[in-house]
Amino acid sequence: MRPVLLIGTTLCLGVASCYSYRPISIDEVRSDMKVRARLSASQVEELTEVLPTEDRLVEGTVVQNGSQELVLLVPVTTANYRGRTETLSQRVGLPWSGVLETELKELDRWKTGILSGVGALAVSLVLYETLGEGSSGELPGGGPGPKESRIPIRIFRIPVGR
Repeated sequence: MRPVLLIGTTLCLGVASCYSYRPISIDEVRSDMKVRARLSASQVEELTEVLPTEDRLVEGTVVQNGSQELVLLVPVTTANYRGRTETLSQRVGLPWSGVLETELKELDRWKTGILSGVGALAVSLVLYETLGEGSSGELPGGGPGPKESRIPIRIFRIPVGR
């Protein structure tokens, strides 16, 4: 049970720390950047009909950054359609006066690499404990296992122009 707890903890930490946020000036924001914007209270009140939450932080992808308005594509909900999960987004125009702070969302390569390594190690430990230790190759009843059957694989050589 301990390895399962180790893997669960690693995955939770991994999801939380692969990204970092760096403050950026609103006039430096460009199209297709992933940003997080902290909004003023009055701006949040204006967006209550458009966005489902009343959170002062809005995350999204920049569609356009005009002279006085920042347009974001903000994920609103997810929908399952024929076994496929799709994120539904809403375009939101934010006047610069309503945006108190903007932060750029960046992938932290060091943390991601370290957490991937720790995750691989955790999975390896679980496999080792499950399959490696105490495994004698016999069935639990003590008798021999089923007879092996092998399928021969023939390799053909195809001559290519000499």
